[in-house]
Amino acid sequence: MDRNFFRKLNTIVSVFLLFGCGVLNAQVTIGSNLNPNSDALLDMKQGADNLSYKGMLLPRVMLEGTNSKAPLSAHVAGMFVYNMKNDSNGSDGTDGVYEGIYYNDGTRWVRVVEGPKWFYMPSFNLPMDAESYPATKTFPLYDEYVRQFAGSTSFVSSNSALTSLTPLYPVGQLDFVVTDYDPSVITVDGIDADGILHYTALTADISQRAYINIILVIK
Repeated sequence: MDRNFFRKLNTIVSVFLLFGCGVLNAQVTIGSNLNPNSDALLDMKQGADNLSYKGMLLPRVMLEGTNSKAPLSAHVAGMFVYNMKNDSNGSDGTDGVYEGIYYNDGTRWVRVVEGPKWFYMPSFNLPMDAESYPATKTFPLYDEYVRQFAGSTSFVSSNSALTSLTPLYPVGQLDFVVTDYDPSVITVDGIDADGILHYTALTADISQRAYINIILVIK
């Protein structure tokens, strides 16, 4: 057989492999030769245990402002970048930009910021009634948090579509902390993992200045 035959055969095989791999590799693994997760278009993993030992480096850009598409040619919903520019005013005349991760919602850039790790317990009336004092009592802090955030009968919002503050944190994801209280009125004896406040009511004579400060810490 002449060389032209083998050249033609190699060309056919190469084309087949090229297009065949394009179909077979519609889902891709980067970092190893392992098969990608069936639900992932792109799966970055190094080991058979699905763990990796290196990170993903996002494209680093210089954003002009939150409303400016630059340096992209258009706003693209779902686009993630790492902005390297710090400009409190925004050179495009809109909101300023700061170094960090941004995503695009289709109309503007939104900064990905770490949320607060704690928030105040909503206001409530701590039961103090007793036949005699001192009196050992309990109060379900977590239940009260759920009742008020999930939408109580007194819930009012400037946004008619906002009827609750959800999703709620499960009790196991919160630490309950008393930062300060009026020791002339109560003694805090402890808080259990279910958010039950244990306290001792000392008197029924409670001044308007009596207080207890409670925060919920996200684990």
